[in-house]
Amino acid sequence: MNVSVRPTVIALAIASAVAAGAMRMLYVQHQVPIQDAVIGTLRQIDRWQRTITVSTPMGVETLTLSREVAVHQGARTLPVSALARHADERVKVWYRELDGQRVATEVRLAAEGGR
Repeated sequence: MNVSVRPTVIALAIASAVAAGAMRMLYVQHQVPIQDAVIGTLRQIDRWQRTITVSTPMGVETLTLSREVAVHQGARTLPVSALARHADERVKVWYRELDGQRVATEVRLAAEGGR
């Protein structure tokens, strides 16, 4: 009798551990803001407010630049100050919603020659 009960107890223990692990993953995923992107044309850069304005088919989006924002053009990494030279170019801006604000984490400029 003990032989048939033991696999059931082991299976219940494993199922309980898996469920607890899944709940932890859900909790961690809920705490991390979901990242999204805006694709359009870079229109304005405000260095003092640390914002950029992107014109999209759905309208104009203003995003705040995070302190750690990465700026890329093709395989090159550029300083944030280089954005001013790329006004009116196509961009993809990855952002996270934090406290009701869209905070840019990465700006991808069209590769050179791909205007």
